[in-house]
Amino acid sequence: MGLSLLCALLVFAGVAPAEADILDLNEMIRQVTGKIPIFFYSSYGCYCRSGGQGQPRDATDSH
Repeated sequence: MGLSLLCALLVFAGVAPAEADILDLNEMIRQVTGKIPIFFYSSYGCYCRSGGQGQPRDATDSH
């Protein structure tokens, strides 16, 4: 969630590094993974957050 919050803050601050918005990211994740990002990634993982702990759930969680 920390990364999601950071991305949201960057988008809302107008410092987005690409000409896309959060809805484009949402759609890209949905098309690639077949999952609805807001439901799947909102409480995702335990390892990559600040002070992460436990074992990564998968390769995405370990980076």
